[in-house]
Amino acid sequence: MNNNQNALLTEKVHKLIIKYSLPAVLAMLITGIQGMIDGIFVGNFIDSNALASVNISSPFMQVIIGLSMIVSIGTQSHVSIKLGMNDEKQAKDTFQTFFRLISIFAILITVFGFFFSKEIATALGADKVLLQGTAVYIKTISLFALPMCLMFYFGFLNRTLGKPQLYFYGAIVSLFVNVSFNYFFLEHLKLGIMGAALATGIAYSSALLVVISPAINKKSLFNIFAGKFCKKSVLPVLYNGSSEGINSISTALTVFLFNTSLMSIAGADGVAAFTTINYIGTFGSLLLFGISDGVGAPVSYNFGAGEKSRVKGMMKIAYITNFILGMLIFLVLFFFSETLVGLFIKDNVELVKFAANGGKLYGIAFLLSGFSVLTSGYFTFIGKGLESVIVAASRGIIFVSIGIFVLPQFLDTNGIWLSVPFAEFMAFIISIFLLKKSSGKSKQNLCQPTEKFVNINDENKMVKLITINRQFGSGGREVGKRLSDALQSAYYDNELLSAIAKETGLSANFVDNFDEVPARNYRFTHSCSFASYQQPLIEQLQIAQTKILNEVATRGSAVIIGRCADYVLREYKPFKVFIYSSDMDFRVTRCFDKVPEDIQIKTHKEMENEILSIDKKRAKYYEYNTGQKWLDMSNYNLCIDISKIGVKRAVEIILSEISFESKEHTTHITKHRKLT
Repeated sequence: MNNNQNALLTEKVHKLIIKYSLPAVLAMLITGIQGMIDGIFVGNFIDSNALASVNISSPFMQVIIGLSMIVSIGTQSHVSIKLGMNDEKQAKDTFQTFFRLISIFAILITVFGFFFSKEIATALGADKVLLQGTAVYIKTISLFALPMCLMFYFGFLNRTLGKPQLYFYGAIVSLFVNVSFNYFFLEHLKLGIMGAALATGIAYSSALLVVISPAINKKSLFNIFAGKFCKKSVLPVLYNGSSEGINSISTALTVFLFNTSLMSIAGADGVAAFTTINYIGTFGSLLLFGISDGVGAPVSYNFGAGEKSRVKGMMKIAYITNFILGMLIFLVLFFFSETLVGLFIKDNVELVKFAANGGKLYGIAFLLSGFSVLTSGYFTFIGKGLESVIVAASRGIIFVSIGIFVLPQFLDTNGIWLSVPFAEFMAFIISIFLLKKSSGKSKQNLCQPTEKFVNINDENKMVKLITINRQFGSGGREVGKRLSDALQSAYYDNELLSAIAKETGLSANFVDNFDEVPARNYRFTHSCSFASYQQPLIEQLQIAQTKILNEVATRGSAVIIGRCADYVLREYKPFKVFIYSSDMDFRVTRCFDKVPEDIQIKTHKEMENEILSIDKKRAKYYEYNTGQKWLDMSNYNLCIDISKIGVKRAVEIILSEISFESKEHTTHITKHRKLT
């Protein structure tokens, strides 16, 4: 874990929110302004028909952005959770998998948009007047689909690396490029709509040059040279990120429905009026989405590490911030709509008034939209894709469609403007319901032992804790992870290091260096209080570890790896497992499989010596702190030679043992016998 990632777990919550959300908000604003810049230049240097053409083509842009968001945010959440669980290999494989997939999808969009631009423009509602301009914009912008998608992908994943500023820097560069090239192409070269599309495409490409640096650096945790294609991560990432795609589809659908409805009622002027309000509304939405995107990586990382109190603190600050921003956006739209519309439309007083009135009604949505935007994002961050999709679809697809078809029947054009506030109100209610439901499940999982934990002790008590000691390279950690998944219980391994660091005020890296170091003449005690005098450093660490293990034991069911937990928590009567391997080649092979591709591996003999050295340290650590022998099988309820039966079968055997089922086991399972 590098220092940037360590900060995700140790830095104060409010500082972390500022560090990640501020550049995210600014970057999101600048990125979203790109289309608005086109509108300002097109509206002032060409005409209102050209402005309408740009707006008609915006759903095509939303397809590109939507694809980018599905992959980028889905991958960011998945990777952050895996890193919080200390599973770097899976994180790297996921990054590599979606780097390839998003590149392929972007190329397909380019081909489709370039050769079928007129058909797409017609499908989006362009009439004979707007068809040519819309088709030109779509055809031109499609050429930049690949750099646009990669800019979002690398920019979002940089946040997981602790570098949120890169996306912000890229956004600043793209803003400068877009303004400069729009002016040059439209005012001097007279390229019309094609010039606006070129300026936006080049702007995104320039941002890519800024955010791509970690991705092409072989020393970076995530880079395009590391990792393998992993089929098993495709569906979880797409499923979890699908809500972000829903948001983009919702934006495209809203634009389409507004355009067609206003076209039938007010013609091209109605579309132009909505275009101006949509630009202003988009600016406000970007503020809210920026807060959500900013907290994404920290929330996912801390959720993966089991730091639920930090997750709660981050979300509380984010909700308050989004409410304040939503209120400010509403006030601006209510009191200054006419002035803002005037930035886009000149010399048409009636159209300005029509758009300004719509802006006041449309602005009501922002009183609630910040809550549902953040709730949808939160569910994505913690891997609950279904709940996230429900919220996103409610606010953007389902109730906007219902509102825009029903409300105008009673309120005429005002009903069109009010369809978005109606959708946000319904999404707010659904968000509250899903959060309460999710909170109830979370509390149940944390506070109640799963039914799969049954009595295996003489006393009439439920087994809540499973401790696993293991030889290095035997696969004990993998057994523990699979076991906790099967039992739906908490899992503690390196997560304990973060908790110890927080308890002692030391860095996690420092604690890691002292982990499993024998403390001379010191043994674990169940006392959790600190002596008033200054204790030796290692003793402080040991006492902190004892305190935290006891806290873990009181929270509910859990699987705990190493750290003498079987002895420290002996009063809780844990089910004690020892994982070993009688085949050294098996352990060496597992260790080689875990070595990153960009690190020079050891020879077979060197790896074997390192394994034996680590085992020796673990044995000394255990003996110093418990007074017992690490390899004494009588200390454990169950000992498994995993090289004979494999990880999957080992998990099944442990489950059968704690379920008190009578099964015949192979001779490779040894109970209460000394390892030879």
